[in-house]
Order: sequence, then C-alpha cells, then structure tokens
Amino acid sequence: MRQVNDYLQLARRQGIDLNDFAGRARDAVLAQDRETLEVLGRDLFVHLAASLTEEYEAVLARSQELSGLVPTTTPEVELESCRASLAMGDLSGVQRRLRHLEEELGELEDRWATVQILVAECDLITETIRDLGGDPTPALGPLAEGRRLAREGDRAAAEPVLARATLALWSVLDPPFLQELARLRDAILRRREAGEDTTAAVGHLRELAEDLRHRNFAAAISAFRRLRAFADGRPPVAPRALDPSEVGTGT
Repeated sequence: MRQVNDYLQLARRQGIDLNDFAGRARDAVLAQDRETLEVLGRDLFVHLAASLTEEYEAVLARSQELSGLVPTTTPEVELESCRASLAMGDLSGVQRRLRHLEEELGELEDRWATVQILVAECDLITETIRDLGGDPTPALGPLAEGRRLAREGDRAAAEPVLARATLALWSVLDPPFLQELARLRDAILRRREAGEDTTAAVGHLRELAEDLRHRNFAAAISAFRRLRAFADGRPPVAPRALDPSEVGTGT
C-alpha cells in the first residue's frame, strides 16, 4: 500500500488522470486484496514510467537543440543521471531530476535567447539565398565565428558577431531577393488583371515592407514565402534547418 501511495503521489505531480487508479486502490484497501494492490502498483509503474520517459525525451530534445550552439555540460550530466534512474526504475529520482533539468534548461534558454534567434535568422537567410540560386559562402565567415564564440560560452562576444553575420548574409540575399520580388509583382498584376482577388498578396507585401523597415529579416522572409506561394499558386515551402557542418569559413 505504501508503494501504491508513493506512485499515486508521483502520478499527481506528473499530472496523470488518477480517477481509475484511485478508485481501484480504495476498493483493494477496503477488501484487503493484496493481489489487486500488486497489480495496481505494476499498472501505476507502467503509466508513470511512460509519462516520465516522454518528458525525458522532450527535455533531451531541448538540451540537444541548445548543445549545438552553447555549452551544456551540466544538463548533460543530469541527463545521464536521469537515464540511469529510469533504467533502475527509480521514478521519484527521475521526476526530481527532470524538474531540476527543466529549470536549468529554462535558465540557459533565457540567457542565450538572442544567440538562438540570431543563428536561426542567419540559417533562414542562408537557406533563402540557396533557394533563389545564390551562394551564401562569401558571407558565412561571421556566422561560423559567432557559432564558435557561442560554443565557447562567450555570449557577449557572440551576439554582435552574429548580428553582423545577419547583415552580411542579407547583403548577399538582397539582389536575388529584389529580382524575385519584381517577378512576383508581375505575376500578381497578371492575376489581378485576370479578375482574381489579390487582397491577400497586398497584405503580404505590406507585411514584407514593414518587416524590412524594422530589419526583422526572419519575418520578412516568412511574408516573402507567403507572397511567392500566392503569386505562383502553390503552398509555401518550409525552410530546411541548416546543419552546422554546412557553415563555411569565408569572410
């Protein structure tokens, strides 16, 4: 019964629906049914283990996403301990370590949010350059340097370098981007002349202009993709994540 109570408490903290389990536990206690309590304990263990494993996988994914950019030594040690606790069936230990890991990762994500945003923006611009038939290599040097500084834990130095990388990559993107915008404008005009409703395209153009005015390049590319999808009559293509190995060392 103590084991079942421990599992029930863990399950409550885990947010698992206990309506069925609690009723079965009450009935088994009233009947002094040891066999039913043992079965209930096993069922609770399985549900808890599944829930904690799912949460562990989510935390692991967050840690891996960060590890490509910044030092994550402490979370990695905690993850190893958490994995060991799962293997031993120490569910309370797993839950305790997961809560600690979530706090640590939350602090890391807050501290490195600007770096993450800048790298994601650089990756998006790089992918768009390639999508439009350009070569981003000449402007990838600052991105590689910014990534290196971030991996070494030098956030203060990494942020301005990555900001310069964004501008360098946009300077490469600008000519084919403007050329493609001209093509899209002509395509939208032809559709309007054919009697189609182009209100959505006008909205995308306004968003694009506003985003560019504020140098919000990621949002500008998103509006550009929607505009191109409308003009060409096809669904927008989601940008492919750029692998760190694709980042060159050009200047």
